[in-house]
Amino acid sequence: MKKYLLLLLLNAVNLISGQDITLQKALLEFNKDKLNLEKIIKIENALSKSPNDTLKVEALYTLGKAFSRIERYDKSFDSYAKALVIANQIKSDEQIGLVNQLLGNLQFKLGNFDKSEALYKTSLLNFTKVNNVNRIAKVKVNLALIDIKKGNIEKALHSLIELSKVENFSQNAKSIILMSIGNIYLEKYLDPKQAIEYYQKSIALLNSTQNINLICSINQNIAESYIDLKQYKEALLYNKKSETFLKIESNNELWATLYLFYSEIFEGQGNSELALKNYKLYQEYQKKVDESKNSLLIENLEVLNQLKNSEIQNRVKEQKIQILKIEKSLATTKIYVLLLLILITCFLIYSIIKKQKIKIIKLYNRAIQFQNKLKYTENKTEKIILNVHHNNDFIKHFTCRLKEVSHDINDEKVKKNLNSLIFDLQNSKLSNEKNEELYKDISSTFLYRLEKTYPTLIEEERKICALIFLNYKNKEIATSLNLSLRSVENHRYRIRKKMNIETNVSLYSCFQELS
Repeated sequence: MKKYLLLLLLNAVNLISGQDITLQKALLEFNKDKLNLEKIIKIENALSKSPNDTLKVEALYTLGKAFSRIERYDKSFDSYAKALVIANQIKSDEQIGLVNQLLGNLQFKLGNFDKSEALYKTSLLNFTKVNNVNRIAKVKVNLALIDIKKGNIEKALHSLIELSKVENFSQNAKSIILMSIGNIYLEKYLDPKQAIEYYQKSIALLNSTQNINLICSINQNIAESYIDLKQYKEALLYNKKSETFLKIESNNELWATLYLFYSEIFEGQGNSELALKNYKLYQEYQKKVDESKNSLLIENLEVLNQLKNSEIQNRVKEQKIQILKIEKSLATTKIYVLLLLILITCFLIYSIIKKQKIKIIKLYNRAIQFQNKLKYTENKTEKIILNVHHNNDFIKHFTCRLKEVSHDINDEKVKKNLNSLIFDLQNSKLSNEKNEELYKDISSTFLYRLEKTYPTLIEEERKICALIFLNYKNKEIATSLNLSLRSVENHRYRIRKKMNIETNVSLYSCFQELS
């Protein structure tokens, strides 16, 4: 298990490292050769996949510089702004300062000097925190340039002179500061002698094997200063020094300036032929410079057009994606609605089936109940009829026997009593037959419910309840059941007690409700 986890971890590390390497390669390729859309897209693609925030900031400000070159200042600002957000998130003062400086450069290029100054001051605070003296020097030079643009030349000069006295700055940074002071004296104060002093100090700080273009440029500035002083011999000497360095590292713009100064020097010395020759060379190189600039401008325009086309294509793709998302969302909604309708239909069918099932169960229970009532009633009726028939047979047999006995008795008094008894028995038989007819009129439902509801009632009491149900009075009940009136009243009392019925409530009404 640990091995698998280690392998997964290594794969994740390799994946992240691979994504970082892709972005680093894209950045290295970007700084080589010409700018093109493919390079921008490569960085943008690698940028979206890289997990390294520090590298992301570098990639974003590189893109910002590229967009600035092709004069897409909106895209440039957007890239710088994104870089600044990430730099603030990772709390990298070095990168925060650098991005603020680049934003300041962008505002300077657009002529927004106040905004540029505010951004430079912010970057200065960040570089001061990390004690990056060379960055501090560059930002202060930029602030001096803003002072020059605003007409505060004295302030700019004072700032640069103070900077030149700082010991912690690199030789290269000090050289640029001194050269900037020389430029102010040459261009603003028109004091070439003072300018030469600062140019000489500047060039003395530089290594001849490095910063060749900068050395060449300073030598040309010294030559220009001597031309202004009309000291053509010295001007020629420094122009030739500049030419020596140009042969090591060629630059068409510096070649053009070199031949321009040669033509001015030879013109000042009265050598018109050499002046003309060098002026023609100046024109040739200037033409190359202009062509190069035009070519770069065309390339930048091509990249800009490609970028615009790419943006249009991306917008079209985004719109298509949005349409597909909407269509997908609608399809999903339709499916959900359909599923909901199916569920509702199933629920309704289930509800109907359930209700019908309940109804069927109720009907079945009622049928069972009805069958039970019917069986009970049939059984009871059969028993009553059998009892009545049995009683009638017994009375008939007993009456016949009594009649036989009566014929054999001579005593008139006894004979009269026996005849009276025979008459009562015959009435009793009639009464039983009558009762048999009455029980046929009693509701089977009433008899069933009476026995189920009040199972403590005895047979005699149930018969009295049946006759009360038929609205018989106490005397009629006594006659029907061959009971005394007192016995009927006692039975009624016990019935009320067993049924828990108050004396003020009619038994007849209760039995009617029971049926």
